[in-house]
Amino acid sequence: MHEFKVELRNIARSRNRIDVIQATIMTPLPGTRLFEKARQEERLVYTDFPKDWERYNMTEYTYKIKGIGKEEFPSIFMKSVKRIFSKRTLSTKLFRTAIHTRDLRLGVISYIANLEVGRIWYKICSIVEDRLNR
Repeated sequence: MHEFKVELRNIARSRNRIDVIQATIMTPLPGTRLFEKARQEERLVYTDFPKDWERYNMTEYTYKIKGIGKEEFPSIFMKSVKRIFSKRTLSTKLFRTAIHTRDLRLGVISYIANLEVGRIWYKICSIVEDRLNR
């Protein structure tokens, strides 16, 4: 299995004490070493600047990942999003947070926050898939 897929799987399966999850897609932002490296290696997906700057928003595939194409990425990412934000995972986090903090309210707050972030990512993934299918 490709290294990137393994890393996403490991993140999705991890048993950590993180209460609220925020996911973004690695994006090479201008002025960073990653951007310069991606530019030198010709791994930037969108290069028609300034028009393409709107795509560099941490929700789109803007950086060619070795072994994963632009068409394949959304389904791989969506599988990870579904795993990370599954009701089972979020319920587990709710109880871990409640036990760790000794406050059920904080567990419920983290659960609700994670549900909302998950809903946002489901929408983003479906928008990206629609764009790719055009």
